[in-house]
Amino acid sequence: MTIRKSWTWLKYICVVVVAIFCLTEMASSQISAKGNLSVSVSIPDTVVNTYDTIDVPIVVGSLTGLSVFSYEANVRFDTTVLQFVSLVKTGTLSSDASIISNRKQDTVLVAASSTSVLNGSGDLIFIRFAIDTNVFGGAYSPLEFVRFQFNEGSPTTILTNGSVSFRPPQPLAPVLSSPANNSFHHSITPLLQWNDVRRAITYHLQISNSGTFDSTIVNDSTISTTSFQSDFLEYGKEYFWRVRAKNVSGVSSWSDVWKFTTLQRLTLQTEIHNGWNLLSLP
Repeated sequence: MTIRKSWTWLKYICVVVVAIFCLTEMASSQISAKGNLSVSVSIPDTVVNTYDTIDVPIVVGSLTGLSVFSYEANVRFDTTVLQFVSLVKTGTLSSDASIISNRKQDTVLVAASSTSVLNGSGDLIFIRFAIDTNVFGGAYSPLEFVRFQFNEGSPTTILTNGSVSFRPPQPLAPVLSSPANNSFHHSITPLLQWNDVRRAITYHLQISNSGTFDSTIVNDSTISTTSFQSDFLEYGKEYFWRVRAKNVSGVSSWSDVWKFTTLQRLTLQTEIHNGWNLLSLP
């Protein structure tokens, strides 16, 4: 009887030991799986066309179940194009985290920690930049991860860099300057001038005999200055002209249409009388 009871207890203990072993292996497998899982972390390519601030996100894959409580990020940018302003956590996965930021030359340093795990996927944090007001269309700044780490290095990450490209707004229409509107007695090679348009690259000038510009005498879209000297005009004619500006983002509307009139050709008449001789003098 005693032997039978002992055997029963022995079988019970064996079952418990096996169960504990299995649970331990499962836990180890889960921990290992978490350790081997890599989370995508990326910065998108962004195109802007204003000189306002821009919020660039750091985007992550799913963090759910990975026990992420903290992260560090170092992001490098071009200081001739962008100026670091601040970090924005509102509406991100880091909304409840404590955030510390700093700038070291051309690199933004970010450190975040939370008392609760970060869950979900999407925008982890926004980096707010301002566009330098001196940049022109086509300006470009890479946004590169110098370093990124969750917790103490787990889960690991797959990093993808991004960029910011600047395309300025379309230019405003030029304002014509001279010849004055409705003016007369101009040379047949007049100098046409208009005011400079900020960040315009080229100008498009049209001169026509008609205010509807159905046909044109001058149609030049490659002018890089704010003036044009025409040598295609005739004496005693009325001409209409207009200008528009162009940059990498597009073309402005046309300026107001102005008109001017060239001077009349001077004709000298000489009466020849009997007894006069015409001599050619050297």
